[in-house]
Amino acid sequence: MLAIVLIDLVLAGDNAIVIALAACNLLPHLRKKAIGWGAAGAIAVHSLMTPGVVWLLKIPGLMLVGGIGLLWIAYKLLVDQGEKRHDGPAASTFWGAMKTIVVLKLVERFPIIIKLGAAVLASTAAKMIVGEQLLDPIYGGPGALPSAQTLNTVAEWATYVIAVVAVLGAGWWATRPGRPGEAGADANLVRH
Repeated sequence: MLAIVLIDLVLAGDNAIVIALAACNLLPHLRKKAIGWGAAGAIAVHSLMTPGVVWLLKIPGLMLVGGIGLLWIAYKLLVDQGEKRHDGPAASTFWGAMKTIVVLKLVERFPIIIKLGAAVLASTAAKMIVGEQLLDPIYGGPGALPSAQTLNTVAEWATYVIAVVAVLGAGWWATRPGRPGEAGADANLVRH
């Protein structure tokens, strides 16, 4: 539970930065309201979710399912990156600022952030899978044989590498230029 609380504290710092960035273009009276409600909402969500997450992590199989789900989310992050752009004016309302929290200009300016984010999500997914108590015999948990320690370590590292490479590779494959179904690819087929 301490690790989750520490992660929450680190993420709370990120939340404060994102809330401040989202509210910076608002009128002064809306800015104060957005920062206040955003901070209160972040604190409430973190406070309510932490005990629930700790309890859920004790359910056998949930880490495996969550890890696989997180791999899918990482993949979708890469595939959907070109579809969700925010080219409109800066937020001038409270809800407009909240929308800006989700779609940051930094991601548009530095698309590598999406690939790095997907890799971090894939690595986190691998950590969840490796931490699944049902898979302890494979990854060297409490139920593993001491004589299989080297194989357990290899399996653990292989899971991390495969997760990251698979997500980045699948994302590249799905978004590569000239793929079937893309408008430009169909036009090239007709000309030849």
